[in-house]
Amino acid sequence: MKTMTERRILSDETIQNDPEPQAAVVVRSLLYVTSALYCILLFLGLPLVFHDKYFDIGKFKYDCFFCVTAVFLIVCLFLSLLLLFLKAGGRAFDPTKVIDSFKSFDIVDRAVLIYAAVCIISYFLSPYNTWAFGYQNVINPPLTGYPGWSMGLYSQLMFAGIYFVISRWTKQSYRRYIMGAMYFGSLAACLLAILNRFSVDPFGFYVGVDERYHLLFLSTLGQATWYSSYLCTILPVAMAMFIYEKRTRYRSFYVVYILVGAVSLVTQNSDSAYVALAAAILTLFAFALDRNNYFTRFFQLILLLLLGFRLAGLLQLIFSDRAVLPGSISLFLSQSRPMLILTVALLLIYLLFSLLQVRHDIVMSRIRSVRTILLIFAGIGILYGISALVLSTRGLRLPFLGDQEYFIFNDEWGNGRGFTWRITAEMLRDFRLPRLLFGVGPDCYSEYAYEFHTQEMLLKWGNRVLANAHNEWLNTLFTLGIAGFLSYAAIFFSAFATFIRRKNISAFSLAAAAAIASYVCHNFFCYQQVLCTPFIFAIIGISASVLRSRKNIS
Repeated sequence: MKTMTERRILSDETIQNDPEPQAAVVVRSLLYVTSALYCILLFLGLPLVFHDKYFDIGKFKYDCFFCVTAVFLIVCLFLSLLLLFLKAGGRAFDPTKVIDSFKSFDIVDRAVLIYAAVCIISYFLSPYNTWAFGYQNVINPPLTGYPGWSMGLYSQLMFAGIYFVISRWTKQSYRRYIMGAMYFGSLAACLLAILNRFSVDPFGFYVGVDERYHLLFLSTLGQATWYSSYLCTILPVAMAMFIYEKRTRYRSFYVVYILVGAVSLVTQNSDSAYVALAAAILTLFAFALDRNNYFTRFFQLILLLLLGFRLAGLLQLIFSDRAVLPGSISLFLSQSRPMLILTVALLLIYLLFSLLQVRHDIVMSRIRSVRTILLIFAGIGILYGISALVLSTRGLRLPFLGDQEYFIFNDEWGNGRGFTWRITAEMLRDFRLPRLLFGVGPDCYSEYAYEFHTQEMLLKWGNRVLANAHNEWLNTLFTLGIAGFLSYAAIFFSAFATFIRRKNISAFSLAAAAAIASYVCHNFFCYQQVLCTPFIFAIIGISASVLRSRKNIS
């Protein structure tokens, strides 16, 4: 006969081993499927969908994003609450586990939550608030943001929602379909962009568009800067997976993908893309010396990129009568003799390295000091370039860079970014509490700038409207204040640090880290928009879900 203590122990074991209710299992499966379908629509559908060619492409894509994401988040919220209700009805439900799940939020989760909270506070404190403190007839209210960009409160909360749902409800068995959607959606966009750069227009996008604007728009993504932001967010994922992928058939696909991406990158006409590419390469190089095969593949990656650049240059020479030529940096990378010499030299070094590795069994992990030296030199080079820019504002020139227009900062620098950054800094100096802490409101840059600096804006831009600071980090500081800037930066830097620290758990961690580095550097010269920011939050969410699932398995 069992004692009271034994019966209590058996009862506790029964509760602990009580399976999840069948209805809860079904709801959980629906959450996995919903998350996967959304990712597929985001990565495959959003880049390719269009309406009325380039005439309303930005607005139409945002409307598609908004509607699909709103439905997705509402459905996931309903299913999550239903799952919680069903589990509460089971004997195994423990309310303290719900509290513990909130306590278990990692640093990225908390950064995203804090950022969402700051956006809400900034909205309520905005002088252009159109809800809580009375209606104002403004062009870009903080709830929706500037028309065409629409990066107001709605979008910021959606980005946070995308991260949380995808990081919790992305099932491992569905990831191959999600990654397939990412690659094939971007590959189709890249191939069309390459065709456009050689005056091939299969869908009639340029019909009714003046020829002088052909260089400014391409593919199904519209503006060259939007295309550049998109490509620099997705391409680093494939670059990293090429290095760390073990399956040969997938690596063969990455070879083709990277070649197409390199040709597209060097023909798309946005110089900020090369800064982003350098950031991704530097991130991958920092860990390429961990193993011999990683370093070999990293070397192959560099050669693939350079060969892609050269292939673009060769096509530009062969089809010179049809080529839509980009700027000077792109042409230097694709057609110049120094780049050809560099490509041939690196190819010979690679062959020599491969021979030495076979004959003498070189172990790359033993010469990690080379990595340290090269990273130090890279850091010195970056600081030297920044110093050249800063000193140029005082009329001083540094050796080697003094005559280069890219390192002479004035109002015309970077297609007018010099003026934009200067006037933004001047406006920031006038901020007082609480505006200094929470900014002027989500995506309310132009509303404030044209209210208080009308003459300068009209004199510089005329009938065109400057919608943001053309620097995502400066724009965040302006619209969301110090609190918004710090919490937004914390999302990317905490995610980057987490993925690097746990890189041995999943190869996708380094892929996400490379994408983050590329996005952060690219958007130092650009801005949030629907064709890059949702993707980086989704990529961070996917990587977080991989780490979360591996943690649960272990």
